Amino acid sequence: MNSLSEANTKFMFDLFQQFRKSKENNIFYSPISITSALGMVLLGAKDNTAQQISKVLHFDQVTENTTEKAATYHEYLDAIKKFYQTSVESTDFANAPEESRKKINSWVESQTNEKIKNLFPDGTIGNDTTLVLVNAIYFKGQWENKFKKENTKEEKFWPNKNTYKSVQMMRQYNSFNFALLEDVQAKVLEIPYKGKDLSMIVLLPNEIDGL
Repeated sequence: MNSLSEANTKFMFDLFQQFRKSKENNIFYSPISITSALGMVLLGAKDNTAQQISKVLHFDQVTENTTEKAATYHEYLDAIKKFYQTSVESTDFANAPEESRKKINSWVESQTNEKIKNLFPDGTIGNDTTLVLVNAIYFKGQWENKFKKENTKEEKFWPNKNTYKSVQMMRQYNSFNFALLEDVQAKVLEIPYKGKDLSMIVLLPNEIDGL
């Protein structure tokens, strides 16, 4: 494994397989958010803890340098800012847990354009809390090539082998990056957003109950 992107992809599939074991409904998660959160912990971890996190993230298989560690608190703050463009905030959990909870929820709400509110409900943060690691993501984009409304048709969607639902599916004919993934028995399609800096990656298993 040569790059961090390969490690992130492998971690994504590992997570998906774990989620499938406990969920029968739709699964929605952000692998890069989880990788970033664990990566921030890894920067300050050492010994067995660092080894286990690296193994889970597949960083131990990457030839790029992923072993940088922060020896002091100030080095950790600098590393967090350098690699993850974020910061560490101090708050008084011991004496003001409720105020701390509201402060964190307010930050999440502002970062997600008020889409995520009250992330931490009453009672989830107490005076025995020592650390809260928060990651918020919000995205709204326009397609590079827009789907035309008149091309939307009702099609069958199969949540499992035995049942299907009739849903409205968008259609368009265009040139997109496409590949066959033999190792996971699936097809992958890249649909770019406007500007082509970001894309939606769609994985379609060869079998209905695949992946």
